[in-house]
Amino acid sequence: MDFSNKFHKTDICDYEGNLLASGYLWNDNGDYIEIRGKNLPLLQEGEKLRIIAHHRNARAEIFNTFVYVSRENYLSLYVVSKTIDSNQRKFYRIKTNIRTSLEYEIKNREEIRLERPIDVCILDLSLGGIRMGSKAALEMNGWYKINVLLGKDATEFTVKIIRRMDSEVWGNEYGCVIKEITRESEQKICRYIFDRERQRKAKINSILKKSIFIQ
Repeated sequence: MDFSNKFHKTDICDYEGNLLASGYLWNDNGDYIEIRGKNLPLLQEGEKLRIIAHHRNARAEIFNTFVYVSRENYLSLYVVSKTIDSNQRKFYRIKTNIRTSLEYEIKNREEIRLERPIDVCILDLSLGGIRMGSKAALEMNGWYKINVLLGKDATEFTVKIIRRMDSEVWGNEYGCVIKEITRESEQKICRYIFDRERQRKAKINSILKKSIFIQ
């Protein structure tokens, strides 16, 4: 898709909304979006961004995404297309198979150590929540502290169980939303998702060869 005739300008901001640079949304191949412009900054791969795309009719759309490719002195920046949420709280989700144990329940904002750890498997992961399987019956609307190793990064956050589903493998599957998380843990999750996607897609060489230079 060619965005150049749809959007007048695109602001590239950090996740707090501070302006970093401006350009144009250019092409979307379904996996990655190219942003073109002058003096685009060199950004860390996996860094979270907020993209504000201004329509020619003065309406703006806000996209939450993260950097896929950033190269110094080029006029193109690539961000992950599937993370775009267009003003809705949607997050890119990846399938996982991460074993961990629940050791703390949160009640009245206090951590209460469980009598015995509960084994769970995180089946998918996003910046908004997780789906986990467990043989144990967990309390609906219960809050639990998650401590998990994502790659080499020890990460922790608090989730709230919002739904339960039957599972032939686990007996129970739980949909959870992340309720409390530090910025550092957010960055670790973002980096983990980015690394997994980079390994799975392996399309970077093709993208660079075809469109990294402006003809």
